[in-house]
Amino acid sequence: MRGVLFMVFVMVASVAAAFEVPEESAVLAGYDEATVKARFDGTITSTLEGLWYYPDERLTLVVERIEPERGSRAEVYRLVVVDSEDSAINPGTVAGYAERAAQPDQLRLRLYSAVVEERLTMPIECLATVDDECNSIKVEKPKLQVRWSVNLARFLPSIFDGIRIYPHVDSPKAAAGFIRLRELNAKNPIYF
Repeated sequence: MRGVLFMVFVMVASVAAAFEVPEESAVLAGYDEATVKARFDGTITSTLEGLWYYPDERLTLVVERIEPERGSRAEVYRLVVVDSEDSAINPGTVAGYAERAAQPDQLRLRLYSAVVEERLTMPIECLATVDDECNSIKVEKPKLQVRWSVNLARFLPSIFDGIRIYPHVDSPKAAAGFIRLRELNAKNPIYF
């Protein structure tokens, strides 16, 4: 029994460490929109590879497949900034990495979450869903939950002689995500 548990532990540990993400992003040369389009012209081998636009941050990314580590069969992609309105993020900056999950329409994303001296740091893992036509990638933002409890009957009874309940309405928000650039340019704008 111990042998089986040990083997399961080793397999889980090797899968968990299948792809290590550097703590700080790299800045790669040769990542402007014209160069990337020329590089991918007719040579895209994967449906995820290509130019993508992230409207929430107004940046254009290229998703490109990279060779997995030796002995790994993982399908790993690198997300590299091609153009950004944020002047602190240079073209060629690696914004994160994506790895296929067990479900075919899902990706495990590791996106850098902080800018320090024109470098991206602090990779955070989140889940993304790819639509059937591979024209959009919806990112599920990581959620931080804080829970606490106070017994109002014992805490400052002279002030809190009653409990008020205020309704809180969450306004709907569009899901964060990426749009394939060819789809963005192909659609006609809708005017109001």
